[in-house]
Amino acid sequence: MFTLIEQIDSLSSIASEFSQFARMPEGRTELVNLNERINQSVELFRDTTTTKITFVEPAGLTVNIIADNERMLQVFNNLIKNAIQAIPKKQKGKINISLRCMKGRAIVE
Repeated sequence: MFTLIEQIDSLSSIASEFSQFARMPEGRTELVNLNERINQSVELFRDTTTTKITFVEPAGLTVNIIADNERMLQVFNNLIKNAIQAIPKKQKGKINISLRCMKGRAIVE
């Protein structure tokens, strides 16, 4: 019985250490150019898929937000990747992304 308790304690310790390791690092908020971030994600996937990806951004307008620059890139990469994976293999896909501003807010669709 003592061995079982030791094993449980050991597993608990391993789980705690893994949880500490897997924790996201602190975010760094800064001025993020959304036009640039979305374009980087689109370009990354444009060359690796047959899915047509279009990005419509506001003409002559740079959309800046305060956010974590790297996490925003991860968000757009994950969204595009998930959209590509959701397209059935036997179908041609098309992904339309748009960026606009409304009432002081950035809207990505």
